[in-house]
Amino acid sequence: MFSHTLFCGLMMWNLETFLYNSKALISTHIFLIFFFITITAQIFCP
Repeated sequence: MFSHTLFCGLMMWNLETFLYNSKALISTHIFLIFFFITITAQIFCP
């Protein structure tokens, strides 16, 4: 349970970091990373 919560916390932190960085750098590569993180977060953090 702890590892699951920690994983979700890291996912949300990565998501927030991406949203902040995307304001200065928007590219297809970054978008794909964002898409992957979003899907993974939805799978592990319902």
